[in-house]
Amino acid sequence: MLADRNIPLQLACVGGSSFGQQYRKVMEAIAEHLRLTVFWKGRVSNDQRSALFRHSRCVVYPSIHREPFGMVAAEAMSFGTPVLVPNLGGITEVVEVDGRRGGLTFNAWDTTDLATQLQRLLTDDALYAELRANARPLSELFTVSHMTDRVLAHMGLPAKPD
Repeated sequence: MLADRNIPLQLACVGGSSFGQQYRKVMEAIAEHLRLTVFWKGRVSNDQRSALFRHSRCVVYPSIHREPFGMVAAEAMSFGTPVLVPNLGGITEVVEVDGRRGGLTFNAWDTTDLATQLQRLLTDDALYAELRANARPLSELFTVSHMTDRVLAHMGLPAKPD
């Protein structure tokens, strides 16, 4: 859809999958059918992952599961990289907090909306700047230390000493 709209992009599909190699083969077949050039790489080192997050315009995490938490989204945002995630599950709570957004959501299972939201991230520089500015501060809400303090506070226990 983006190619039909003359929106240039590079795609990198990186990381492992709990679905194994068969899942990757299906994704490769779909990319070939759509005539998409995709950089494919399984698991990468932490340094490589950090470099990809740091140098990407955005990270798309199109999970079809009701993710209880968006670790990939939080990690990408910690580098100031906006994210695009489905409006399904707890992952949406990582992307927008108290009206501040570090990314966008798309309607799950709706490829047209996914393409539209991705186009916005790729072409709307003002929107990109807003999301990029919010991404890192929002990701800090989901650090282990901050989350631990929130759980302790919820339980009525004192925060851990510094």
